[in-house]
Amino acid sequence: MHPCSQELVTQSQLLREVDALSALICNIRRRANDLVPVATLPIEVFLAISTLVAEAERPWPPRGEAIPGSEEDDEDADDHSDRRKPATLGWIRLTHVSSRWRRRLLAYPVIWGRDVGLLPAALSVMLERAGSSAPISVTFRDKSVDRPHLAMSTTIESGRLRSICWEAEELPLVAGMLSGKTLPILETLRIQPIYTCDRYGTFQSAMSKLHAPRLRRLEYFGFFVPFVAPALTYIEIHHMHETDLVTELGSISFSTFMGILSAAPLLEELWLTGFEGGWSSPVPYNPSDDAQPLELRHLRFLELEIRGPTWQLNCALKHLAVPYNAYFSLFNDKIERDEDFELLSTVSKGFCHGASPEEFRIEWDILSVGAVRGQQRGQDVGGASLGCFALDGLARRLPSLGIDKLLEGITTFTLLPQSEDPSATHWLPLFHCFPNVTTFVLGYSHPREDFRRGRYDPPSNEPRIGYQRVLEALAASARVAFPQLHHLRFARDVRPAWVPLSTIHSCLERRSTTNAPLLQILDLPSYLDPSASSDRSSNLHRARLDFSALAKRIIWRQPEDVDVALSEARLRVFKPAGTPICINF
Repeated sequence: MHPCSQELVTQSQLLREVDALSALICNIRRRANDLVPVATLPIEVFLAISTLVAEAERPWPPRGEAIPGSEEDDEDADDHSDRRKPATLGWIRLTHVSSRWRRRLLAYPVIWGRDVGLLPAALSVMLERAGSSAPISVTFRDKSVDRPHLAMSTTIESGRLRSICWEAEELPLVAGMLSGKTLPILETLRIQPIYTCDRYGTFQSAMSKLHAPRLRRLEYFGFFVPFVAPALTYIEIHHMHETDLVTELGSISFSTFMGILSAAPLLEELWLTGFEGGWSSPVPYNPSDDAQPLELRHLRFLELEIRGPTWQLNCALKHLAVPYNAYFSLFNDKIERDEDFELLSTVSKGFCHGASPEEFRIEWDILSVGAVRGQQRGQDVGGASLGCFALDGLARRLPSLGIDKLLEGITTFTLLPQSEDPSATHWLPLFHCFPNVTTFVLGYSHPREDFRRGRYDPPSNEPRIGYQRVLEALAASARVAFPQLHHLRFARDVRPAWVPLSTIHSCLERRSTTNAPLLQILDLPSYLDPSASSDRSSNLHRARLDFSALAKRIIWRQPEDVDVALSEARLRVFKPAGTPICINF
């Protein structure tokens, strides 16, 4: 044999031996990994761990959320939306721990049935690994999902669907999954189209009822399929303004409204928002006076944003029986006619019938009474927020609404007036309706969701006429406003330029000449703004405004947005003679 041929045979044999040894090493490593304690966990413990990891480790990017700093509404902005980034499921890393874990996970259909559709390219694989009986949760939240993938999800057996989250196109497909179907184990349903849906015309006009006996959470956005779901605890139906679906979605009938309430005896939260068409029923909902009220024992929150007159809603609310600590929120057209104000009486009696509410708030033209929104849980008092009120009409009608007992129990009055309110003749008669107020707060100390509705006034150093008119009402001499007042507080968002210290001093000095009691606490915003010129500060110093006869205790409050905290020595320069001061930074 030629020497070269012998060398080739030897090399080939060596390579075969290397492959054999490598396979042996892999086999030994696999056996060693299988003997590691964590890999020998009982199957029940392993499956419990896998399920907990899948529940605790959220997919990235998170569903339904945008990456911080994204500008989804700006087409020219850099696209950082999570909807355009590939999703990942962290629990899949468990298959890399050992071959035993991989075999176990591949044989565990329940975990593969979670979030089917979140990885569209792997949809068929995940459905295959989910087996033929495990519950399926369908999740689409990407506008780039292909129609074949969406269509594939509609072939899933109805009896296996546990959750549907459809934030994608092709609404007729998901409508076909729901209309007239019975989904016995469905627990969560969320439908939110990404694009506007006018392209689908009136495909929803002939929808049949969805039957879901175990459905607990339902969210419709610009989409509606009638439903029968007695186990519902959360309902959110929102008609997006920019869509043009069938006419019925732009309005809501009272039969639909009351039908939703009566069909969900376990309901805890109901949101009906964005219905610009108002109430569509030409015949008012008018149950007989002796009809039994609809009892909603578990209701905690009811928000309505439905344009139109309030008298129909007022009639319906009179026939609801809700818990004493429920919260009601209404955003409506202007409430200004005399009959519209009856709604306040109905809401006060229906949602504030537990412990007497102690706080009354007016923020711009929104009225709130009782518990603060989002903080009513666990309290003994309910609450309500209604807008938009005509404040002059409110002052005129409030004494005749039959809620004197409720008004007499109010001890804290918070007022955030509009920036420009030159007349404000309604403040004094309105204040007279609250004889037992002891604390009056001017301004609001917490950010509100309504800022996103365009009601927020950006910070500025311009005088606010509305604030000054309120102080003038407090100083009226004909009939004292708030005769029990002992604490006057300016909230931390009130800037010194909005209400000059000289105006506060002048109004309180005039109030002191009436029979009003001496204030126990006067809580002021910082009257020394670091941005103010030295001339302004020196003029204030020369003015020597003396509050000693106007309040027993004064708090000078430094705004949170001022980085340079004033020292006690600098404050002492402007301390009114003989007045005790509590310095708050």
